[in-house]
Amino acid sequence: MPRDTIPIRARLRAALALALSGQLIAAGRVDGAPRIGPFYLTVRSPSVGTTLRVDGTRSRVYHGRTLPRGAGLVLRFLSDAACLSLFSGGVGTPIPVPRTLHPGRILSLFRTASGHVARIMGNAATSPEQLVEKTALLLRATAEGICTVGNGDNAVAAWARRVEPGAISIDIENALQMGVSITSRDGVFSVAPGLSESSVVPRARLRFAGVETAHSILTGTARAGDAVARGDLSLRGRIPMIRNLFPLMDRLGDLMRMEGPA
Repeated sequence: MPRDTIPIRARLRAALALALSGQLIAAGRVDGAPRIGPFYLTVRSPSVGTTLRVDGTRSRVYHGRTLPRGAGLVLRFLSDAACLSLFSGGVGTPIPVPRTLHPGRILSLFRTASGHVARIMGNAATSPEQLVEKTALLLRATAEGICTVGNGDNAVAAWARRVEPGAISIDIENALQMGVSITSRDGVFSVAPGLSESSVVPRARLRFAGVETAHSILTGTARAGDAVARGDLSLRGRIPMIRNLFPLMDRLGDLMRMEGPA
């Protein structure tokens, strides 16, 4: 396994862990977790500086070394490999750096939410409720993954620069509340709310015909090209914006298939 991929894989795994846990926390789907007010959780290693911010029903993940104000906790790893190992389900021991009087509550909430994410993503989604819950996480994971790769992977830097500024909506017919948007601005990608929560008009739109279609494509059991041919996946607006995301999506899949830090 190429060791030069460790930094981007560490950033990717940390971003996905924070984003999906934050989505469940903000949605109030973490039963038995301690109740706390607005907070942030930051993961740091030599190449990782990723922060989850949760405030009420909103969660956001962003990258950078500057810490936000307010109650928070920093998980500091001495190496990218240790960070990658922990967030890939292996062994890794961070150094907790509290920036609040109750860091244990934040850590407990994150661990509980992470367990929920693992169970949801690992189940077969046999009920309509499970299907919706899992697909919502898959949409967020895809968007966060594309943004992380686009912002920090030299292997696709040329393709990332080709994506025009503006918002690309990724959503589901008759379930717009599950959608997300990928925004490109000044060469930086970020995840934003979907059409149902945003006042930003997207320049391009990728829309699945239903939750089942989205789940099948995002889990790799169906091909996007076949879905387009059947009319189950539609592309609208500035199509080149979407096409230029495809290499980032392919790279995301390649990185996620790589195992461990070695």
